[in-house]
Amino acid sequence: MPNIPLIEIIVIAMIFGGTFFWISIKNPIMAVSFFVVFCITRVDQFLPSLGPLSPSILIELIIVCSWFINYLTGRVSFKFVFPETYIIIGFWLLCLLSAIFVSHNLYDTKDVSLFKTPILYLFLVFAIMNFVQTREDIELFAKVIVLCGLILCFLSLSRYFFFGGSWIENADPMVMGEYAYYRSNMKGIQPDAMAITLAFIIPFMLYFVLKEGSTKFKTLCTGGIFLSTLTIILTFSRTGFLALSLAGFMILQKLKKARYWFAILAFFIILVVAAPKALWYRIGSTFDKSMVESSENRIYLYATAIKMIKDEPVIGVGFGNYPRLLQEYGPPGFFAVPSVPHNVYLEILSETGPLGLIIFLTFVALLYFTLRRMNRLIKTPANNFTLPDVLIIGLFIYLLAAGTSPMLYSVELYIVTGIALGMKRIMGYEESVELVDNESLIVA
Repeated sequence: MPNIPLIEIIVIAMIFGGTFFWISIKNPIMAVSFFVVFCITRVDQFLPSLGPLSPSILIELIIVCSWFINYLTGRVSFKFVFPETYIIIGFWLLCLLSAIFVSHNLYDTKDVSLFKTPILYLFLVFAIMNFVQTREDIELFAKVIVLCGLILCFLSLSRYFFFGGSWIENADPMVMGEYAYYRSNMKGIQPDAMAITLAFIIPFMLYFVLKEGSTKFKTLCTGGIFLSTLTIILTFSRTGFLALSLAGFMILQKLKKARYWFAILAFFIILVVAAPKALWYRIGSTFDKSMVESSENRIYLYATAIKMIKDEPVIGVGFGNYPRLLQEYGPPGFFAVPSVPHNVYLEILSETGPLGLIIFLTFVALLYFTLRRMNRLIKTPANNFTLPDVLIIGLFIYLLAAGTSPMLYSVELYIVTGIALGMKRIMGYEESVELVDNESLIVA
């Protein structure tokens, strides 16, 4: 990479920063859409950072400044949607208090702030929730998510087929198995995270395939479903395969027409037949005790979390403390790189106690019932697969993956939250306007 003088870097950054600031003021939806792309595709991994200020944080600061200016001029609002936003903020406040008074540390084992990612994603929730003004704005975010899926597929598959994108470079087949885990992924995203994200995006693509609209975009989404599924299969991710199967099952439940059933079932049969042998090898090794596999490692991680829960059943060991105490609580002779339990529920319970888990599950339950309510309001016989349906599927994919993967800092939950609460705010406004109109007709 050529050396660029510092002054030129500063000038280029000011030009791009100024342009983005102008766009943020004139078109806040476009700016937040750009931020969504950054969050889902993890573009930060490809760009240089200024110390603790990553590109995504700089973009967030620019949007916050433009948001403040637009708020002063009355162009945008700043509202909380009751009760979901209060509960999610309450959960992270509890984590903050736990980190201060129990863990006595606000940084992880790599000296990175524990709250850098949550702050980014909470901002994303509030930005989507407040900037959307119409249902068309909501669908714009859905299209941006589809675009992110296509970007991830392109980067992952191109690396896999053309550049040799193995998960662990020069992996030892004697230790890592016959296939050395030659898994599809991209820089900055592990294969499991890639597979879960794409399984989350596929229902968005199907939504636009079934929805009336541009034929070209329908074709693009159809191709996206195939490429996303192919990428998930090539990650050899067990959780990703389960998430894909769950998405397919829930979609079949939502669609009432037989032709959709046959099409999706045929698609999955072809998948099962054409899937590479390495996928079945890895799924089968889950229950093979003779294999030195990640499944055995995770059992030890789960057992360590349970031991922490038994030791500190009320307040937990402190938010962010699990990686630091892993060797202390782990079984004799067990060694693992500082890690989380690969189970969100055990992670929350072991670090923040029952209160943290109750608050988290309450938030998820409220989000689900909010989506159910919105679905009843907009679903018609001619429109069986709605955007709330898509978000419900995404929520269940998150809950499934949270049982086997480190999903606490995953962007998927926050995207579902932002879009769902944005829809709730818009539909609440539309209902109030309709009520006023009906009352005026009665008075007249």
